[in-house]
Amino acid sequence: MKKRELLWIAAVVMLFCVSACGSRPVAGDETVQKEEVSGETVVSEESSPLADWYNSERRLEMEKECSFPNMTLSLSIEEPDTIVFNYTISSAYDFSTASPNDINNIFGYYFDDIEENVQPAFAAFRETQDSPLTTLRVVFRDAEGNRIYSRDIAENSASSNHTESSENTVSSEGRFVLGTPYDTLQDWIDSGDADSDFEDMFTQFEAIGVTAKVSSDGNVLIIENYFSDELGLDKVPQEEIKQSFEAVEEEMRESMIWALYEIIYKQHGLKPDAIRFDFYTESGVQLASLEFENEWIQ
Repeated sequence: MKKRELLWIAAVVMLFCVSACGSRPVAGDETVQKEEVSGETVVSEESSPLADWYNSERRLEMEKECSFPNMTLSLSIEEPDTIVFNYTISSAYDFSTASPNDINNIFGYYFDDIEENVQPAFAAFRETQDSPLTTLRVVFRDAEGNRIYSRDIAENSASSNHTESSENTVSSEGRFVLGTPYDTLQDWIDSGDADSDFEDMFTQFEAIGVTAKVSSDGNVLIIENYFSDELGLDKVPQEEIKQSFEAVEEEMRESMIWALYEIIYKQHGLKPDAIRFDFYTESGVQLASLEFENEWIQ
């Protein structure tokens, strides 16, 4: 996975976290010891409403819910009304060749989109946690602890703190994109960028015995998946396979399809009419075909 995709995922994780932070009341009143965060000034008053939330089980739950592969999360607070999301990115990702402007440009572009969407989280948090909240701060550090990006998202704020870089390009529609713009899905596939963009996902597929490749049918993106014969799917009853893929379809719609549309659009300015996943045995017998029409990028 490229650095840009990692940063995009980090922004999405942040969106999920702050949207969920007001969804449930504090569970119990268990007190926990606050961890020190390098470089952060954290003020905590034991009797304050925000500290009561921080010292609760709910804060621990949120840190688990909002964690992500190759990133660790530690929450902290700044009195009286700020929650800080401290993300440390794994050493698997090297930022040494990225300039500060590159990083600010990429992070800023995605967080600009997120600011409006997280606004309801402020009121929800105050209502369910009985605690003030007016600012969400997100801080990203590399594996050595160096701060690479920081952003404050304030309630009712639509500000932006990034500047455009000359290395970024504009799609054929005039839309700012982070990668190379393409006119068609087939152009993107022929360039090799599609294989590169999906490299991490396909590597994970291979680990469970599935080989995947990308193709297109007009403006429909097709991801073909071939299950190894060693998995023994030819011995599984068809009704059981059907039920399994019905469950997979619902999970994919909820958890990943919208993200694929976002990546393709924001990286390359492309808007597929649909994304179709075709599933086959290694010998080519089709098991299922799941098509997801574009409901996200208009």
